[in-house]
Amino acid sequence: MRFTRLVIEADQSTVSLALHPRLTVVAGVDARVRAGLVDELVGGLGSTRSGVHLELVEDAGRHLAVFRPTGGSHRVIEVDEGTDVSDEFRSLDGRIDLLAHHGIDPHRARALLHLDRSKLAADTQRDEIVNRLAELDQTELWSTAARVRITDDQLQSLNEGLAVSAEDAELVAKIEKRHQLLEAALEQHLRLRRSTALVAGASLAAALPVTFIDPAMAVPILAIGLLTVVLTFLYRARVEAAQRLETSALADAGAESYLGYVVQRVDGMFTGTEQRRRMVAVADDHRSAAVNWTRLAGT
Repeated sequence: MRFTRLVIEADQSTVSLALHPRLTVVAGVDARVRAGLVDELVGGLGSTRSGVHLELVEDAGRHLAVFRPTGGSHRVIEVDEGTDVSDEFRSLDGRIDLLAHHGIDPHRARALLHLDRSKLAADTQRDEIVNRLAELDQTELWSTAARVRITDDQLQSLNEGLAVSAEDAELVAKIEKRHQLLEAALEQHLRLRRSTALVAGASLAAALPVTFIDPAMAVPILAIGLLTVVLTFLYRARVEAAQRLETSALADAGAESYLGYVVQRVDGMFTGTEQRRRMVAVADDHRSAAVNWTRLAGT
């Protein structure tokens, strides 16, 4: 589809531009004016541009005129036959939309339909690169490219493995903290249990002779011994709670006991060291492959 005329109505003014169906050069105006003309041309193909009229020729040779009067119904006329073909270009909401008729998203229309200086330069540069690559030995070119891709995939895979190891650091800290809490609870429990045995024994030994003299005086002595026994049970409960927390954290790491976890960590240290050696070697291979590609292709 090629433009042949653009008519813009604004207030009481009308601007009419005849466009060559193959090439029209707009000169003598700044970039903003040229961009505005492109907006009107592309917008006139859409469904919301009032006051913009277009004449265009389809690839099949049909000559169309698009009328978009402000405040009036929009129409598409086949000029040679003088027939109204608006329904052919009418969208589901009843608007005249040539972009939708040809399956073009209005948000992408400008990028697809407008070729400016920067895009022309980019296309020219791309063509030069393609032509230069086409002159090279294709077997060497593709094998070099494949080597770059393979080493890059290996490097990404190793990086992902190290990233997972870094994420495990939080779990390691959690396990170590809970193990330290368990060790502290066990130490306190053992100290209290030894003291409890001495206090309970002393209370019982002192209460027996007092019982024969005055049973009421023996009650406070026996209460002291009983209190120490209760404290022992309380501290034992703290140990069991700490054990449950540690077991839960170990389960997250896939270990059944702290000793098993330590063995697992030692194995992981050797594996991590080997993985880092492998990563250094792969990175060196990738760097060498990239240098070869740059030398060969120049990019």
